[in-house]
Amino acid sequence: MTSIRYRTVLFDLDGTLLDYASAQRDAVALALEELAGDTQEPERYLALVRSDQVQAMEACRPDAPALDSREIREAFERQDAGLDPLSFLPVYYRMLSGRSRTIDGALELLSSLSERCGLGVVSNGPGSVQRPRLVSSGIMEYLGVLVLSCEVALAKPDPAILGYALALLSAERDHTLFVGDSVGSDMPSASAAGIDFVLFSKDGTFPENTDAVAECADLADIRRLVLGEVDPGLGSE
Repeated sequence: MTSIRYRTVLFDLDGTLLDYASAQRDAVALALEELAGDTQEPERYLALVRSDQVQAMEACRPDAPALDSREIREAFERQDAGLDPLSFLPVYYRMLSGRSRTIDGALELLSSLSERCGLGVVSNGPGSVQRPRLVSSGIMEYLGVLVLSCEVALAKPDPAILGYALALLSAERDHTLFVGDSVGSDMPSASAAGIDFVLFSKDGTFPENTDAVAECADLADIRRLVLGEVDPGLGSE
């Protein structure tokens, strides 16, 4: 009989459980079709929604620019985007809220862990976008807690957002694992919070010298790690 290594598992959402890259591409294409009859160049708008300025705004970070700010307008101007951000971004987010394709193995992983661990999602993003995606994907039914940055005024990499989730679950840091795909927000958040972190990369590409206890390209490996069937270090050399 295996010994459970972690009693609580927290997950990032986009890029970890949901396919964020395809969601962005689809949402951009649908927004442009509605607003401009598909006459705009989608790659320009895809670069915009992935820009630091728009990502900060989407995450509701404390220092994020507002939708009608000069920073957002200048980002659109640099990409020579023909649509105004006040017109494009609200439609884009409406389209994004309907894109809920899961990463391979995500639902199977959550189902296998749900009866043995406390599960939660900690995600940067607005509830109006993330909640519909979680419901339609089937992920929501497995969660004991959902913490969204725009709803709690805390955003990764601030470790306080993970602490908030732990408090809601009455979970202990030493027995909690956080799984995410970002070395810029997920990993430093976990490190500062004193929580073990697994770095997930769907394409199996990992940077050197991370703070992760493990690296994986297959979500099925998470189950084996949580249940104590493998030692930390899977996927690393």
